[in-house]
Amino acid sequence: MRKYARITTLRKEGDTLKISAPRSNQIVAGRQILGDDQGPEGIAKLKRLKINNEIVSEGDGLEGFVGTHYTIEVEREDNVELASMQIEYNGIITEKKAPPRSLTGSISTNLLFYTEAKNDTFIFHAQDKQGNNTSKEVVLSISIPEIEITDIAQTTS
Repeated sequence: MRKYARITTLRKEGDTLKISAPRSNQIVAGRQILGDDQGPEGIAKLKRLKINNEIVSEGDGLEGFVGTHYTIEVEREDNVELASMQIEYNGIITEKKAPPRSLTGSISTNLLFYTEAKNDTFIFHAQDKQGNNTSKEVVLSISIPEIEITDIAQTTS
């Protein structure tokens, strides 16, 4: 919100000052400071790509299984305006994105596919136009599903 100063001509009537002109000028009263001290917030979502981008896990600890194509997406929201988003994996920035002028935006990993159980850590960075930074560490735990065969049906042709 901007604060304005109203400048006009005054006349003195007795002990009272009254506006003497029908019009006045307005100027911005001093430097305007935007009080934004909050960085962008967001939540991580693990999506299975083969089934209409189904969300299979949400939060900072995601769980998936081997043999499935996934992507991790973080949707960010800021109270003023997003400036940039990045994904860091093993100390390397793998994705960068500068969203268009907006309060919201999203960034996602490249296609993920695992053939063995493991834990991977991704760091999602975001910065708003006022320089407020936030980082979200997301741990993806990939496991092998426990499958038990309880019955075998034999058919004859």
